[in-house]
Amino acid sequence: MISCPVCMLMNTLDVDNCACCQTLLPPSERIRQLLDQVKSLKTQLVSDSHNEINQCKTTVINVNAKSLRALGYKSIDAWFAASPNHVYIGRAMPAYQGKSAIPGSVWGNPFKIGRDGTREDVVTKYHAYITAKIGRGELNIKELQGKTLGCWCSPEACHGDVLATLSNK
Repeated sequence: MISCPVCMLMNTLDVDNCACCQTLLPPSERIRQLLDQVKSLKTQLVSDSHNEINQCKTTVINVNAKSLRALGYKSIDAWFAASPNHVYIGRAMPAYQGKSAIPGSVWGNPFKIGRDGTREDVVTKYHAYITAKIGRGELNIKELQGKTLGCWCSPEACHGDVLATLSNK
């Protein structure tokens, strides 16, 4: 984020002018902050790679725009492209407002809050459903070992937690 020198509004680094007053933002400051962000992401990537190699721990993150921006990704497409270890586990999402459609995952939860019960109910049902599919050999949980699973529920209880627990065993 970069502060506007006129109105002090914090602007994202991908804009040239302040969203509030349209003042041209100082390019040298934007470049410095972008370089800092790249350095931070490189450090995080090295750290993440080290953790994945040594721990092979599956984790779950929220893939909404705010959460991804906090992690340094401009969009869900950028998150997908950043690593083969990023796996979307949600339902299909149609294209909207110029954004790409997201195909549903084989790991998606067919049970919906409301229609199929409370959040706790649908997570419990998903556990039984997915362990049965894994047990029948329809899915291989080892595919998710060491991956970062993307869903819309985290940090609330979700089927991603079930998958992370099963793959971390």
